[in-house]
Amino acid sequence: MNLDSTEDKRKLSAMDTHAQDQGEVELSVPESSAVRPVLMIFDTNKLHEWYMIVQEETRIGRDPEVDILLNDDAISRIHARIVFENIDRPLEEPRCVLEDNDSRNGTYLNGKRVSQPTLLRNGDRVFIGSTCLAYFVRTELEINSDQKLRSLATTDALTGLANRGFMAIEFQREYDRSKRYRRPLSLLMLDLDNFKKINDTYGHTVGDQVLEQFARVVMGKTRVHDIAARYGGEEFAILLPETSLQGALVIAERLRKTVQNHEFQTKGPRLRLTVSIGLAEIDYLSETRMTDLVDQADEALLRAKREGKNRVCVWGVETNSRGETVT
Repeated sequence: MNLDSTEDKRKLSAMDTHAQDQGEVELSVPESSAVRPVLMIFDTNKLHEWYMIVQEETRIGRDPEVDILLNDDAISRIHARIVFENIDRPLEEPRCVLEDNDSRNGTYLNGKRVSQPTLLRNGDRVFIGSTCLAYFVRTELEINSDQKLRSLATTDALTGLANRGFMAIEFQREYDRSKRYRRPLSLLMLDLDNFKKINDTYGHTVGDQVLEQFARVVMGKTRVHDIAARYGGEEFAILLPETSLQGALVIAERLRKTVQNHEFQTKGPRLRLTVSIGLAEIDYLSETRMTDLVDQADEALLRAKREGKNRVCVWGVETNSRGETVT
């Protein structure tokens, strides 16, 4: 059969039709090639993240209950929404309609203010306040590939925790939210005690293995909404949203004891280590910034080192030789 022949192509088409009529062939679109509507969100810090549209209505605004939360005073509480009209027909090209929710400062699509429900096209740019949301239609394979690239850009390669750049952006986002809604927020700064001695004695390979295991201990003691990051070298940071000073102190002390009792297994010796922790809490009454909170937690960490290591110190709170609060 000559595939370039018009007659043979007609015969092939007829054979396919007959086979389908007889129930012999079931045509389907592989899930990896089925397209999905997604938003790439660019905030004021140039961070981008994917948001897959998987429900009939996606609400956007600064209200904590919306689907896409944007921390910007220029944005209304429920600013806009995207309606996925044919969500029940996954093999069709997605039809997502953008609607402004009578917002104060408006919703803009490709530079023009949205005055009525508008069908989104692949590559459209939606501007809400200082945030750009780019609309794309992607296959599952493309989405997974993009997520892997984003992971490489935001994750510390050795420990799997957030890297310092991503940490700064996420910390600022949580800080702004907590400040605006007066929600509790605490920060832990952690430093492995005498880590330099491990590198000098056993080499950097053993040191890296210790850091990897320490990161796993940290991840095992943090909650899903906490943000743990490698701050640099053997220093780490954990941001605790919705956590008061007392709650953070419980978490910090639990983590300190876990590290103290953990046996680090390496290609060399089995090692016992301790960790010093500094703790600070957000202050709503003063004109502080996220960097001030980091400085306060870091200052408390330095005090923990000076006072004997293997302890938790709270910024602005005196402790005794056992790390207990002095009343």
